[in-house]
Amino acid sequence: MGDGKLTALVIEKLLPQQTDYKKTDGRGIQLIITTSGEKWWQYDYQWASKNKSISLGSYPIIDLHKVRQQRKVFEDLIDKNIDPAAHREFGSAKNDKIDTFAHVSNEWLASRSKTMSEQLKARTTVRLKNDILPTLGNRPIKNISRTIILELTKAIENKGQVDKAHRTRQTIQKIFDYALTLGIIRHDPTINLRNSQLSLVTRPYKYIEAPEGVAQLMRGISTYRGYIKTRLALEFGALVFVRPTQLVHAKWSEIDFDEKEWSIELNGTRHVVPLATQTLKILMQARPPTNREGFIFHNRKSRHLTLSANTLNHALKSITKNVTQITVWGFQLMARQHLSEMGWSKLSLKAQLQADHGVREILQKNITYTHDNLLLERTSMMQAWANYLYALKDGGDRLSMHGAIRIKNDTL
Repeated sequence: MGDGKLTALVIEKLLPQQTDYKKTDGRGIQLIITTSGEKWWQYDYQWASKNKSISLGSYPIIDLHKVRQQRKVFEDLIDKNIDPAAHREFGSAKNDKIDTFAHVSNEWLASRSKTMSEQLKARTTVRLKNDILPTLGNRPIKNISRTIILELTKAIENKGQVDKAHRTRQTIQKIFDYALTLGIIRHDPTINLRNSQLSLVTRPYKYIEAPEGVAQLMRGISTYRGYIKTRLALEFGALVFVRPTQLVHAKWSEIDFDEKEWSIELNGTRHVVPLATQTLKILMQARPPTNREGFIFHNRKSRHLTLSANTLNHALKSITKNVTQITVWGFQLMARQHLSEMGWSKLSLKAQLQADHGVREILQKNITYTHDNLLLERTSMMQAWANYLYALKDGGDRLSMHGAIRIKNDTL
């Protein structure tokens, strides 16, 4: 028999719809496309007059060639009167020795090496070595329970290292997600684990509510006397209010000065951040290299090494010592509150804050509104936000500024 109906190009073009749907490759292979855009392989077959299914992992981690190879293995087993699911269970039991958490974590880290920066890879390796592997390393990954993971993260949290506990849990979750995708485990014990870490849930990020405090923050940033890239990163961050990781990993190659846009890769899709006039001036102060290589807000040693979010948070701590002390995350909360009060639509804010699922739902219901005019709306909003921050910094009156920059779009 020849190969099935799917090709790599066809798969890449399959977009999410309002409900999950399937595309067949023939001979039992199905590709499930979820509403979030994820793509999962499934093998359907009959055994003892019953319909059975086996999950084969996600695309593109498991590509078309691999899934067809696995289908051939299953077909050979069926020809020998062996149930593929039962055979898989037996094989899983034999593989307990190599499927320890340490072994799977090494494979996961190797699979991410091309997409991780050297800094992130080094930090993750240290986190695994010092905080995770001593407890989980020698255990078969499928035998690790939710309770064991929670005890590990709670022990870190109880030392007052809340952020470290949060990052440790995130790393463990990514490894279990990798194992689930490859079929090494059937159930992920880390699902909803965050809700059990109360301090991580009940300790919200602080932000500055009063305009006077915002003014003081912006003045403090502009007069910061530390490393110039730290000052520029904070000023840029206040204007674009992206996530801390995205801020410190911003690259010159992502900036389009002609279109006045910053294009961020987000879960395999392109997220555009409109850049206000003041934001572009900050980038020019950062001195873009002629070859457009490296990070915009790099550390002192190399333009190929980023600043850390902790560096920015320490700078903010000194800047905001006389007002509400915030972290980089506080820029998002501050922008959300003030822009909402200024009359900007929830849709524009959701899109800018990268709440993509909510945006897709609204756009599906409102067919008269498109991503293009939403981008135009966001472009106006980001310029208005920059005007607002700089006017406050320069001593402007809040109410007069609201009247000057509020643009209300009744179609949203």
